[in-house]
Amino acid sequence: MALAALVYAAGVRRMRRRWPVWRTTLFLAGLFAVLLALVSGIDLLATQLFSVHMVQHMLLTVVAAPLITLGAPIRPLLRGLPDVVRGRVVRPLARARWLRALVHLVRHPLVAGLLFAFRLSRRLGLVAVATLAFGFVCRVIAGSLHHSWVAGSAKGGFQHVLSYWLIIPKHLAGWIPPVTYIGVIGIALALTLVRGRLRLAFLPPTLYLAAFVWDNVMLTQPDPARYIVLGLILIALMIIRPNGLLGERRVEIV
Repeated sequence: MALAALVYAAGVRRMRRRWPVWRTTLFLAGLFAVLLALVSGIDLLATQLFSVHMVQHMLLTVVAAPLITLGAPIRPLLRGLPDVVRGRVVRPLARARWLRALVHLVRHPLVAGLLFAFRLSRRLGLVAVATLAFGFVCRVIAGSLHHSWVAGSAKGGFQHVLSYWLIIPKHLAGWIPPVTYIGVIGIALALTLVRGRLRLAFLPPTLYLAAFVWDNVMLTQPDPARYIVLGLILIALMIIRPNGLLGERRVEIV
């Protein structure tokens, strides 16, 4: 932590333009949060008390990570390195097209989300990949049947991704909302009854159908209505399936 702070400070001094003081302050505060979580007595108590263990997690993920990110550490850290390292290591790597393409790919929210899902659980990662693949296949099939099924525009977040993944009809037929509602509820109930690999096989179409309902039906409703419906669905699933839809010993909210 001390080395990171020293390199960051050296990089700030080498900046051609004046570096905002608030970014430096946030970066140092993030490093302090990491030290507080890993070096102080919190780390010792985390192995004995679950509440302290969760506090440690919150410090690292909710406090330290955003503060360090807001500190924009990449440029100061690179400029703070010794000239030999910058000339012989950093610059050749920065000019490598394959490395820049890899970084651009990994930092994409979709790829980062999948990597995070695999980090949490292999099953969750597999379900996420299968859901993406299922969506692309469904969209290709719907587009081949009739262009109007994919001529609409996405309304939710990640519009660029959704426009290539989700079936968004140009004109939503009146029968679609009730049928999709019944479909989501039916498959969700089936997920609470089946076990093993069959449940995992049901999850991708369920999640895709839920995304279809959310973007095509729910987003046209007032904010309170759609969030109340979403909350009721989550509460019902947590009550019926307290171990999570993936069958693990923790609740998974996807």
